[in-house]
Amino acid sequence: MKRWPALALLAALALPATAAGPIRWQRLISQHDKNRLREWRTSWTTALTQARAAGFGAQVDAEGDWLKPDAALEHPALPDGSYRCRLVKVGRSLLEPSPGFVALPPAACEVADGRLDVLEGVQRPGGQLFPYDPTRMLLLGGLGVGDEQGTVRYGRDGQRDLLGLVDRIGPARWRVAFPEPAWQSKLDVLELTPARS
Repeated sequence: MKRWPALALLAALALPATAAGPIRWQRLISQHDKNRLREWRTSWTTALTQARAAGFGAQVDAEGDWLKPDAALEHPALPDGSYRCRLVKVGRSLLEPSPGFVALPPAACEVADGRLDVLEGVQRPGGQLFPYDPTRMLLLGGLGVGDEQGTVRYGRDGQRDLLGLVDRIGPARWRVAFPEPAWQSKLDVLELTPARS
């Protein structure tokens, strides 16, 4: 009898939100990610401070609003479709610290059925999208690396779990901020723009 709640959660995570009915992020989020969500602003500002202290102030400034924590606009929902994504790693983690600012090559991304997935590259975040407030959505997901197929499902590996804050920062321009990823950086920020056909 005690196994049913855990089995129900696994079943919900295994199905798209449209097939499983409305899944609320509050039912899925881990305590660790509740902390990341509560402290997202501190993580963001600390990451920018660390990048500047490491000599990357010009690179941070060149990104403009994209790296400003308060640039979010209303109507953050990502329409289904193909996107070009660019991931920047800002600040330093205690595990495998990066120099303080690393920009990865652009990659193909897709939004479909309430999910965002990065399809290319050595680090591929992906996950389920949830309404949060008028200027943000949440992403709960995992990280795929190397030549793995897909991403690790949320809740399977705490080192790969991702909490993302999704917002719109301009016409046809969105970003997903991942505070406190497990490796390399203090903050990862993924920029999304619609792919040109």
